[in-house]
Amino acid sequence: MRWIGMLLALLMGCSDLAAQVFKWTDANGTVHFSDRPPAGQVKTQEMNSVVAQVTPELRYFCTRLRNLLPNMLGFASRGSSRSQSMQAAESSEAKLREMGVDRVHLRRLVDAIYGYDIDQGRVDGMRRAVDDIHSRCMSGAYGSFKADAEAGDRQDTDARPGNSGKVSGGTGFLIAANLVATSLHVVDGSKNITLHLSDGSQLSANVVNSNRGKDLAILKLQQPTKLRYLRVASDTVGLGAEVFTIGFPQTSLMGIEPKLATGVISATSGIQDDGRAYQISVPVQAGNSGGPLVDGEGRVVGVVAAKLNAAKVFEWTGDLPQNVNYAVKSTYLAGMMPVDALRAGEPVAGDDVQTKAATVRIAVVRIEAR
Repeated sequence: MRWIGMLLALLMGCSDLAAQVFKWTDANGTVHFSDRPPAGQVKTQEMNSVVAQVTPELRYFCTRLRNLLPNMLGFASRGSSRSQSMQAAESSEAKLREMGVDRVHLRRLVDAIYGYDIDQGRVDGMRRAVDDIHSRCMSGAYGSFKADAEAGDRQDTDARPGNSGKVSGGTGFLIAANLVATSLHVVDGSKNITLHLSDGSQLSANVVNSNRGKDLAILKLQQPTKLRYLRVASDTVGLGAEVFTIGFPQTSLMGIEPKLATGVISATSGIQDDGRAYQISVPVQAGNSGGPLVDGEGRVVGVVAAKLNAAKVFEWTGDLPQNVNYAVKSTYLAGMMPVDALRAGEPVAGDDVQTKAATVRIAVVRIEAR
């Protein structure tokens, strides 16, 4: 539809804006992100942290989107075809990816716009809808950009003298003697992938299967290993299930020793009820992406995917990140795996996290991608 085309054109002109971004709470307790705080509200340190996290690209996108929203909402309320708008959004999303803009969720935006029943005679209803969608945009619900990825999961850069190439750091785990699972964004576009295994060996690998929509990749090692590999669950777990991950966060600062983080399944869906992901309370950092999320039965039930921040992710509750993170459900990884590999993995035994973690650690690998 025409407003999708307008949005597509505006997105291509991303540049820095002078406007700041503030977080504030209205009288109903709803948290908002906006270009300015409401009258009488003092700028707080919490607001400053939001300003620091929102990238210029995202700020530009959301500001321009806000200007278009009244027309978009009005167009939807006048009975335009939702299916036609969805098709236009899907086409525009593909064009944006071709042009180098990363993960702009136009389909999700269409869903949000069609979720409002706007009475054309009620200006206050239109204003609330615009404020709501703009706030979600500022929290990263409708898009992230290349700059976000560079500052986030791909920020582990080896800047030592003599190293002219950029190194992306991440985590993976063995799912077969010669296969490793990880997040696609950890290795996407890399020409050389090196895996550091728990026995001290280093092996080259290449991507043999990937799913961009689920942010998953399977790597094949140059030669098989005898190390333990993990069981990938082909079913889901419920709210409150205890889980943990082992990975390599912020290696340039924290070192290359694997780190354990524990938590629970906080929600069985991701951004705006995205059924592909779990929301988890497991603390993760850049470099944890691609790591296994293991449940109490010793099975991989998810792949750590994203750390929530005000510039990047998800539904995301409309508040500052408070240990809100996400993992792609293992069911999607299971669907990508060879049947023999899926059947061969065994759950990790043990009565406590310490015992299970000792075994899972054997299967976890550190990834360097150039």
